[in-house]
Amino acid sequence: MARMQNDDESRRRKQVKFRADESLVEDFDEAISVSRSEALRQMMEARIDQGDDLDVPDDDELAKAYRWLVSYTNRRGKATVRLGVAENRLSQKLGYDQTGVRSEILYPLQERGYIKTNHGPPGYQGDGWIKVREIRRNS
Repeated sequence: MARMQNDDESRRRKQVKFRADESLVEDFDEAISVSRSEALRQMMEARIDQGDDLDVPDDDELAKAYRWLVSYTNRRGKATVRLGVAENRLSQKLGYDQTGVRSEILYPLQERGYIKTNHGPPGYQGDGWIKVREIRRNS
């Protein structure tokens, strides 16, 4: 029987290489308690999840939804998310039904320029997708 891959195994990986001063690398290695690779992965994930310089909507529900959309798309390495996926996940996260997510969350985010929805060309059978604009505050 073939073994099914779990999410970690099926996720595509990309190798990252860069050069740093030898003393910086040695100091870093002494400061961490996990492998260098794992420490860098953790730092990358923390940065993506941080989002503290995101220019989020003033409304708490819209801000929560927008942060989730940015985090989800960043983790996938794409600026888009299927409309049905976003509606489903946000309805679970925010406690709305999917119609409520569309009218109370997605439309206001689109009106304010945070996202753009696309339902595909005429005759398109899918449910469309959302393009997420990652808007950062000026430092």
